[in-house]
Amino acid sequence: MRTIQIHDPGKKSKNLCARMDYRNQRISVVKQLSTVVRDSHERRETAEAAIKKEKKKCEALETKILKHESTIRKLQYQLDAAEKKGLDMTIKMGDMEKENINITKQFQLVQEKGEELKRRRLIETLEATSLASESAQQLKIQKMTTKKVQRDLVKSEERISRSFPEPTPYSRFSSRHKRMISVRHVVNYIRCSAPIPEDFDHLMRAIVKNSGEESAIFKLSPQDSFVLKSKLHLSEGAITELKRTFSSKLGLNVIASRDEIRKFRKEIDINKDYEFFVDKLVKEDKNGKKIEHPSPRVVIKNLKDVLTRRIQCLKDNDMLIFDDSCKDSLVISLLGDKGSEEVKLSANIQNICHPNSPDNLTLLGYYEGQDTAEQLSDKLGSVFEQWNSFDTITYTSKAKGPITIVIKKQICGDLKFLSALLGHQGQAASCPCHLCVTSWSLQGSNKLTLDCCDLNKVPEYRTIQSYAADSVTGANSVRVRSSPLCSIEPSDICIPTFHIFQGVYDAYFDDYLIGEANRKDLAESKKGAKSNNNDTFKDQKKKLSGLIKEEKQQKNYLSVLTKAADEGLCTITAFDLIMKNPVIHLKHPVQLCDADTCIVNHLSKSRRMDEWIKCSDCNKDYHFPCASIFSPDAKQELSRYSAIWKCTKCKNMTLQDHHTLAIEAVTELNAQVKFVSEKLQKIEDERLHLENLIQKSTGKTRKQLEAVFQSIGCDPRTWYQTHTGTQIRKILRKENIDSIMAVFDDNSKNQIVKNCLYGLSQLMSISGNKSFSSSEIDDIEEIVKEFGRNMKIAFPKKNLTPKLHLILYHVVPHLRKHHSWGRTSEQSIEHLHAQFNALKRRFQSVRNIEAKSRLIVEELGIRIWLHDHGVLDS
Repeated sequence: MRTIQIHDPGKKSKNLCARMDYRNQRISVVKQLSTVVRDSHERRETAEAAIKKEKKKCEALETKILKHESTIRKLQYQLDAAEKKGLDMTIKMGDMEKENINITKQFQLVQEKGEELKRRRLIETLEATSLASESAQQLKIQKMTTKKVQRDLVKSEERISRSFPEPTPYSRFSSRHKRMISVRHVVNYIRCSAPIPEDFDHLMRAIVKNSGEESAIFKLSPQDSFVLKSKLHLSEGAITELKRTFSSKLGLNVIASRDEIRKFRKEIDINKDYEFFVDKLVKEDKNGKKIEHPSPRVVIKNLKDVLTRRIQCLKDNDMLIFDDSCKDSLVISLLGDKGSEEVKLSANIQNICHPNSPDNLTLLGYYEGQDTAEQLSDKLGSVFEQWNSFDTITYTSKAKGPITIVIKKQICGDLKFLSALLGHQGQAASCPCHLCVTSWSLQGSNKLTLDCCDLNKVPEYRTIQSYAADSVTGANSVRVRSSPLCSIEPSDICIPTFHIFQGVYDAYFDDYLIGEANRKDLAESKKGAKSNNNDTFKDQKKKLSGLIKEEKQQKNYLSVLTKAADEGLCTITAFDLIMKNPVIHLKHPVQLCDADTCIVNHLSKSRRMDEWIKCSDCNKDYHFPCASIFSPDAKQELSRYSAIWKCTKCKNMTLQDHHTLAIEAVTELNAQVKFVSEKLQKIEDERLHLENLIQKSTGKTRKQLEAVFQSIGCDPRTWYQTHTGTQIRKILRKENIDSIMAVFDDNSKNQIVKNCLYGLSQLMSISGNKSFSSSEIDDIEEIVKEFGRNMKIAFPKKNLTPKLHLILYHVVPHLRKHHSWGRTSEQSIEHLHAQFNALKRRFQSVRNIEAKSRLIVEELGIRIWLHDHGVLDS
């Protein structure tokens, strides 16, 4: 059915009216809202206009304030000027008052004299009129009176001149006593004007402050202020505080301004003499990934000009010297070494009092990398070209004018650096020495021991020509197709001192002293094993390593035996169960072997074997447990291809026989486990005791030795570390050698080692900033020979190291040619590493690599300038 809807017209009109009313209400609300918005906009515009007016007023007020401040400043300046003028006027008025008083006194004297003359004339007139007869007599009396007055005047002038003598110029006083008397007279005279101490202080400040151009004597020059700032390491804040203190206490600014100091610093800046580069260096991170890092590199532009300026400066400051080691030449040494991450190349001038000072080193360049021949040539090749290109330097003398002098070149550094410069293969080569072609082995059965050394042998020296010839074929341990970076004869290369003594002590004496202390402690200990009388610290460490290795092997073997015994017990248990109840014999899941009773499924999963053994007669396969074989040695023996073994079937063995055989095997294994356990315990005890002696220094003698080292400031670094070079210098003093050797037994062996230490101590005293005559060198040769003979007796089976070879065969020839050993040493560049690292830490906040390099080079240049002007104490 369809539903018919009937629409009501009245209801529709009512709804329409309701909608119209609702619409009218919304329109009215919108109008009200628009009115409110319009009013708010108007109020906002009014407020903004008011704010703008206020801003304009504030700006006008600020302008007025600025004008008033400027006016106040001008008025302040005018007031200061007026006060100064007032002070000047006061001083002038005081001077005018003094002049007025003097003029008044002179006027009074003139009046008095005039009145006196008038009286005299009147008296003369009266006398002439009344006593004409007596005129001659009165005239005589008058003359006598005049003479007496004149005499009195002369005496008074003499008395006044003695009381107030004419001042003598201060420069004429020759003695210090007379100068002090003169100063005291002046001070006492000033104190008359200011008897109170406070007034005296104010007066002195006023004298200093108002002395005009002469006040410069109370003020440091920019150079002196820069020297003070650099030598005392004063910061800008410290300089400002000093200025404030001087101004408040003295009334005078003694230190030059910061702009003047900065200007002087720019004048001596050496960055213009260098080229700065930023290379790309490939490094590995923690994960082994190769990453490129920026790396600084600095190269000097003109080596000859820089050295010429330094030599001229040293000459002007009377610091150049020419002794027996230098003669009439300028000795300049090239030094190189790697410290931290950088390889540094520098040059020092030997013709001064302290040539080994790090402040005497002129930086020639540095880079990050290794001090190999390839990198030295690649990174600093231009420096070596400049070094090889000049042989003379010209400087100016005040007395003789321009002087051209010959340069005597030397090279100094550790053995690795020297070998790299010459093209030598290094100290591990068959010809380890870079100075001669002597060949000897450093290790193995053919190593050259000290008892086989011929101390009278004269080595054949290398030359630049021999290096060039050997580089063609690689003979005499010269690298093939190499060429020396420096064109200097090997005989002019300095023998290093710092590394030589450290190397010889570490290789021979340090090993012996610690080994002797441990040997004595082992001999006195009940737990200690037998120790050979000739055991050194190195031998003891080898023995400890052997004990650790043996202990590990015995532990592994004990673990295998224990496992085999447990396997045997499990096998015995399985046989017991099967013998009691054959029904429970398991045949799954593991495949059975050919044994009559395979017990592999009765074993736990961790003990089941995949190893099989084949019978030599029937060729059947059996599990090791099923054949009652548990011993690891037996298993290893039967696992060989040629092993012969018969199975239980071929031997007609019953299950009971199997059971008995298993019990016997387990009993034997238990006995073996007990024996190995006892042996392992002994090894552990010996290892722990030796380890405590070596690593923890628990022995009595070892503790005494370390106490002596500590008392002389040379704490030993046990186990793998060594003494530093400075500590070795302390150890090699005679009194310290006596203290160290007093710890050990007084026997012939220790006495000869003590003599060796005495000889090394004498050689150390020779290697300093000294020059030697020919007779003194003859005495040194005897010391070297005696040292060599003692070393052969003390360490006959020790190998000859390259550093000991240099002492025994090359020190004396070097002294005969140069008359000095150690006047230039590698110690200065080792000290430069410390200064360089300190500067890196100081400028670590500078992110720019080139800027940091410039700051470091600038600071090094400042130290050189201070050194060449005699400011720094070397």
